[in-house]
Amino acid sequence: MIETTDFLKLAKLMKENATTEPEFRSIISRAYYAVYLYISDKLSLQNYGVSAHQDLIKKLKYNKKTFHVGSDLEKLHKKRKEADY
Repeated sequence: MIETTDFLKLAKLMKENATTEPEFRSIISRAYYAVYLYISDKLSLQNYGVSAHQDLIKKLKYNKKTFHVGSDLEKLHKKRKEADY
């Protein structure tokens, strides 16, 4: 079974040898999903709907203790969307 941290390990491994734009875009995507899935797992979230990513960001930003995490995740999410599309 794949673990949430496996995506980050993959991104780090890919970064070591990346030279092309598609490789760098894939690194961004894998890094984002590593963070997103790790947080979702830690919060025991089971939201797989269309708005799952935005819902998590809003949830984190709503709380003063996790606002900065939500803000960073939001930035990474935007970078992931740019990289994927």
